[in-house]
Amino acid sequence: MGTETSPELVDAAGDVKYDQRYLGPKSLAYLDVLSGWIDYDNSTDRVAFHLKTGENRALERRSAENMYGCTLHGIIRLDGAIVGNLTVSWTKRNGGTGIASFATVREPDDFYGGKTIHHGFAAAFDEPGLYTWSLNRSDVLLHADTIEALAGGCVESGSPSQTFFELYRNSDQAESKSAFSFRELRRIAGPDGAKDPVEAYQPPTTATTEPVADTAAAGFVLVAAAFAVAMARRKNL
Repeated sequence: MGTETSPELVDAAGDVKYDQRYLGPKSLAYLDVLSGWIDYDNSTDRVAFHLKTGENRALERRSAENMYGCTLHGIIRLDGAIVGNLTVSWTKRNGGTGIASFATVREPDDFYGGKTIHHGFAAAFDEPGLYTWSLNRSDVLLHADTIEALAGGCVESGSPSQTFFELYRNSDQAESKSAFSFRELRRIAGPDGAKDPVEAYQPPTTATTEPVADTAAAGFVLVAAAFAVAMARRKNL
C-alpha cells in the first residue's frame, strides 16, 4: 500500500496554473499538489486517503472572500465492473471561517451529490500541508473493492462574498495510473501503471513431454514393425 515516500499519486512542485485575471503573487504553495496515497490501519480497520501540498499555513491568512478546496478521487470497481467514482474532498467557502470535508460515491449516471460515506478528517497546517480522510473499510467495501486512476487537485476561486461571480480561478491538478485493492489491502499498480509484483507475476509455461517409458515403448513398436516388414520382404525373395 502507499506511503508518503512511495505514494500512488505524484506531481511536480511549482506547477500551479494561474488565471490570467489573477494579479496577486504567483507562489501559492497551498494549491500545489505534491502527492497522494492510500494506506490502512489494521487496529481500526480503516482506510485513509492522504493529500500533500506545498504548504497550507497561508490559508489562514488568505482572503475570506475566496473559496478554496482540494480533492482526491478515482474510478471504483466492484467484482471487476466499473461502478462509479469515489471522492474525498474539503472546501472553505467564501465568507466562511471553517473547513467542510466530504466523502462520496457517485455512480456513472448520477449527476447529483452521490452517496455520502461517514468519515473522519484531519488537516495539518504546516509546510508541507497534509490532509487526511479516514473511512471504515466495511463502508467502502459496500460500494467498491478497487480504486484506480487516482487523481487529485486543489483550487482557489476569487469572488466577492455571498456572490456567484468568479473573478479568477487558480488550480493544480495531478493524475496517475495507480490502482489499490480495498479487499486485498495492497497496491495493484503504481503511479505509472506498473503492476505490483504479485499482480505482474505470470507462472512459467511448462512444456508437456511424454513419459520416458511411453517414448521407449513407442520406439520399440516402430522398430518391431520395421523388422517385420524386412522379414516379409526376405520371404518373398
